[in-house]
Amino acid sequence: MATYVNPDPARRDGTGPVHREVSPEQRAIEQRLVDSVVASFDACADARLKELMVGLVRHLHSFIREVRLTEEEWGAAINFLTRAGHITDDVRQEFILLSDTLGASMQTINVNNQSYEGATEATVFGPFFGPFFESWPED
Repeated sequence: MATYVNPDPARRDGTGPVHREVSPEQRAIEQRLVDSVVASFDACADARLKELMVGLVRHLHSFIREVRLTEEEWGAAINFLTRAGHITDDVRQEFILLSDTLGASMQTINVNNQSYEGATEATVFGPFFGPFFESWPED
């Protein structure tokens, strides 16, 4: 029997996570759902879109199963995303800010930009190379 961490909503006193045993039958039910959702992308004509969606589904379901997300917590997450969507407009993009907060923006930059000796770490503004800084005008 597998042991998963279950964030018990009744234990908010910081005493640590609650561990919950998950039966093989329950694991099989959960895995069948993952397999079913993944299979729903079988007819996707765009190979990259399919890869992205299958990866997202597998990782999202893995997270939900790992932390044993409660229905109350899922509802709170959906409410948070809904509120972020409501205050997003042409000027204010809350989902980019959330992406930044979660480190997803920088991780996307990291996986798409090779590091180079003599260059700063890649950022949303760079990388910047050493010779650029050597010729930077002094104030």
